[in-house]
Amino acid sequence: MNDSEGRLSHAVKMIRRNRKSYQRLFLSILLTFSFLFGLFFYLDSIPYHKNKKVLSQPSYIVNLYPPENGKSTPKQVREFIQMVEQLPDTRIITHYDLDVLQEKKYLGEIFVIYHAFPKSFGEFSRQDYTAEKITDGSTEFKSLDSVIFHKETYDVLKHIGQIKDETIDLYLPDRYGVWKLRPRKIQSTIEDSEFTAKNTINGDQLGGYIHVFLPLEVFDTNYLMNNSNYRYTIYSPYAESILKLAREAKFGGHSPAFEKAEARATMRQNIQLKGWVSFLTFLLLALNLNGSFANALKDRRYEIALKRALGGTPLRITQEFLLEALLVMGAGILLSLLIIVNAMSLYRLYLYINTKEVLIVRLTPESILTLLTMCASLTVASGLSFSANAMKTNIVSALQGAGEEAKADSSAPR
Repeated sequence: MNDSEGRLSHAVKMIRRNRKSYQRLFLSILLTFSFLFGLFFYLDSIPYHKNKKVLSQPSYIVNLYPPENGKSTPKQVREFIQMVEQLPDTRIITHYDLDVLQEKKYLGEIFVIYHAFPKSFGEFSRQDYTAEKITDGSTEFKSLDSVIFHKETYDVLKHIGQIKDETIDLYLPDRYGVWKLRPRKIQSTIEDSEFTAKNTINGDQLGGYIHVFLPLEVFDTNYLMNNSNYRYTIYSPYAESILKLAREAKFGGHSPAFEKAEARATMRQNIQLKGWVSFLTFLLLALNLNGSFANALKDRRYEIALKRALGGTPLRITQEFLLEALLVMGAGILLSLLIIVNAMSLYRLYLYINTKEVLIVRLTPESILTLLTMCASLTVASGLSFSANAMKTNIVSALQGAGEEAKADSSAPR
């Protein structure tokens, strides 16, 4: 057996012999670090689990909702959008129904089409339609909410149930996306004519039917902004700045960039909380350990005095007591870690069974560094303090005290 193994074996033997002296120390370490490990695992795992979807989103998206009526004029909205359009590497999509956009594969397309369509209809031309006054010359629109249908189209939509109470929802494409118009009242229908069978596109004939006719005023931007439910999706590396400006313009909206920033702010607050808790716990534990070591020193003053009387060097005695402190405190720390890891594993299993969500049990580098620093500083400082106080023991008085105690024990009635 080499010297290091002999020292370790002797330290374990002395811990067993003086286990009563070390019980308070061990329990203090166990309870304190169980609390710390539990707190750190909770603050590092639960907020991350709640925010991991947000943290995985790209930061370059902004979703904006236009101001409520009266908060901003259409002109102000246009000016804001035009300002955003001038930013480099920035794209804007105006849309109402994202499902329609994805279904028609129009995301990012640039097109203008001057008639509306029922949601059930298929592809549109990518070309630019010329705006014409599309009435048959004898029928006038009664209001901006009125529509005139091609008779055959009307019959089909009525049959499949898209027209109810002579009202239908229409979608109007523009150069950014699709607007959903508020429900339109069907004013009348017209038979096949030159207006329904064809229209002109820059002098070329368009084959197929124009299904729905709307007043030209509907295509005015002011009308759309005041009478439609719409929103913007902006893709830009300046997402956070755009959202700040948008909020100043009374837009509603959100961005993953802000959500991620809020999530990170919460995590930073957790780091500060862990720092303060660790500091206060460190002070309380240091005071508790000082009392524990004082009791252990009192119980073993005869042993210390005897070792010094037999020629034990201060360094040797310090090393022995420091090793004992390391073993006791290390055992308490490892046991507390094992308890908390098992508890978190059980919670992880419970969460998966009930929600099918996988909780990642984790500690951040900051938490690991804090815990390691506490463990090392407490262990070394307490062990050295115990050893230094042990060296101050008066050999003669300690031996005399031990002799008097032995005499008293022998004279006590049995």
